Amino acid sequence: MARCSKTVWYGSGFPSRQCSRTESVERNGKPWCKQHDPERVAVKRKERSEAFDRKWAEREQRQKEAAQQQAELERKAALVEELLTALSRLYTFPGVRDLLAPKESLGSIAAEVEVAIAKAEALIGPAKG
Repeated sequence: MARCSKTVWYGSGFPSRQCSRTESVERNGKPWCKQHDPERVAVKRKERSEAFDRKWAEREQRQKEAAQQQAELERKAALVEELLTALSRLYTFPGVRDLLAPKESLGSIAAEVEVAIAKAEALIGPAKG
């Protein structure tokens, strides 16, 4: 039987040689062993490439999801700050204990609180309690 047609390297500094394995298949008139068969090599290369592409796509998807989660956390944090500011203004408003007395400026602060609460409820659901 003929030997494989592949030229291989046997370490650094040594010259290349013909593969020592015997022919297991013939392609385009040349003998090839199973390891160096051009069709098998192409199939394996394609499988490795597809596996790499799948892993890369999964990695990109995970990164995209992580970025979306981070953006969601940042939006929620901004709402918490907005709520805190509005509620702090309401709490520190002079005469807040006397809510029964109508005051024009108290009404505007209450409106800010209502808007902030509505935004928060739309994002994270109704307030508990």
